[in-house]
Amino acid sequence: MKNKVAEIIMKHPKVVDIHKLRVVQEGRQYHVESYLELEKGMSLANADDIKFEVEDMLLKDKDIDDATLGVIESDGKQDYQFKNQNKMRASSLIFNCFQLV
Repeated sequence: MKNKVAEIIMKHPKVVDIHKLRVVQEGRQYHVESYLELEKGMSLANADDIKFEVEDMLLKDKDIDDATLGVIESDGKQDYQFKNQNKMRASSLIFNCFQLV
């Protein structure tokens, strides 16, 4: 579910990274807490609008009950790593090697 939430967040064109992401399950519903990294130089009003747009995107998912979001200016580094991304890459490489043989 955490990867799904991260994908939804990163779909917004002004979100450049996810500083922190916490997804908590309560019963069948999920609660999302996150700090979004936005493009540098953005006004507070624009950043606030984007925060509410991302919140609306998240709440469209029937499994997400609420979202608490904060915004910070990008530090220029891509820090967020999707879970199991390296394992998926490794198994993909192994599969490709077997296809070559």
